[in-house]
Amino acid sequence: SLMHRLFFLFNRSGAARDVEEKNKYDAIFSHPLLRDEENAITISSKKCFNYAYSIYHAYAKGSDSYVYEKRLLALIESAPYQIEEDPFTYVAVLNNLAISCRQRKKYDEARMAIEKMRTFHQHYKIKISPELQARIFIRSYLSELNMLGDLGPFEQIYSVIDDIELGLKKHANKLEPIKELMLIYNIAYLFFCAGNYKKSIQW
Repeated sequence: SLMHRLFFLFNRSGAARDVEEKNKYDAIFSHPLLRDEENAITISSKKCFNYAYSIYHAYAKGSDSYVYEKRLLALIESAPYQIEEDPFTYVAVLNNLAISCRQRKKYDEARMAIEKMRTFHQHYKIKISPELQARIFIRSYLSELNMLGDLGPFEQIYSVIDDIELGLKKHANKLEPIKELMLIYNIAYLFFCAGNYKKSIQW
């Protein structure tokens, strides 16, 4: 299927680094079914369409996928049973939306996406696994600290560091190593910018 071809290419190559790799993405998106969302009739097919284009824009065209992430979120929330059935996808969409909002400097909207990531299970009264809890923790704080790096004041790192330290202990061995390193780097960077060089070195 088209989605299998796209995921295979994405998982194998990631972002297009040259014209040849971009052409491979373009070849998939030249298919008639991916030319117009009107060709997608069901909620599931519309989700696939917008998810595909979010990948295409982010990894092949080098542009943000804000429009498609917004559509994806609306489609999922229009039928909440989808959130209960697949909360991992819901978190992934919220995380990608937060990233796209930051790229567009829509910081208030990014904060709302982060808050939804952290609280949706309470709103929909669903139980989430320890693995998903760890994913929400690392992604939400990465986005929050990235925005703090953009906007300041850097001293706000003191207001969240206790919660981050607790989360790192709670979710130890469940965090993706590369994302854990990114979080630690951001913490050290923010302490450095706040003038606390001792704390920065400790991290």
